[in-house]
Amino acid sequence: SIETSPDSLIVTIPEGTVAYQVFVQHYPGNVQFYAPEQKSDLQLVSTSEEGIFSLAAAAWGNRVSIPLDISGKKARIAVTLVAVGYDNEVLSRSTKEVVIDNIPEAYALGQNYPNPFNPVTLIEYELPDDAHMNLAIYDVLGRKIRTLVSGMQPAGYAEVRWNGTDDWGNKVGTGIYFYRIETGKFSKTHKMVLMK
Repeated sequence: SIETSPDSLIVTIPEGTVAYQVFVQHYPGNVQFYAPEQKSDLQLVSTSEEGIFSLAAAAWGNRVSIPLDISGKKARIAVTLVAVGYDNEVLSRSTKEVVIDNIPEAYALGQNYPNPFNPVTLIEYELPDDAHMNLAIYDVLGRKIRTLVSGMQPAGYAEVRWNGTDDWGNKVGTGIYFYRIETGKFSKTHKMVLMK
C-alpha cells in the first residue's frame, strides 16, 4: 500500500521482499523528495530535474518513509513500486497515482473571487490545525444572513461558494456584504460586493 501525509510518502513493502525500487514521477517545482531516514546495507537515491525520484534499497523492515516538501496546496504524483524476493522473483509491481494535500502554516481567509460578483463567488480559507470553525455572511447592519460553514473542519486548504442567498434560500439584494471566519484561535472579516 501507498500512504501519504503532508511531509512523507509511506510505502508498505510486501512480505518476503529482499530488495525493492520506488519511482516517483512529480512536477519538480511543486514537490521535493529526500533520502529516507531508514538506512539499509544498500540504498541508492537519485533525483532528476525532469521530476523523477528513484529509491533502490535492500529490504529493511516492511515500511519505508520518504520525506518530502510541498510548495502550494497539493501535489499530484505517480508512485511505482517493484519488490523482488529470493531468486529475483518479482513479488509486486504496481503503480498508483496519489494527491498529497499540503497543510498551511497559518490561519488565513482569502479575498473572495470574483469581487464584485453575480451570481456566485468563491471564498478560500486555510487551517493549519483541525478546528471548530464558523464562516458566515453578514449585511451592512451586522445581521447574519447566511452560514456557509459551521462545525469541525480538517486542517488544510478549503473553499466554499456563495450564491447570494440567505439561510432560507432567498436571493439577497445588491449591496455590500461581509464574510467572517471564526475559530478558537483566529478571526478575520472581508468585504464583498454583490451586483445585479
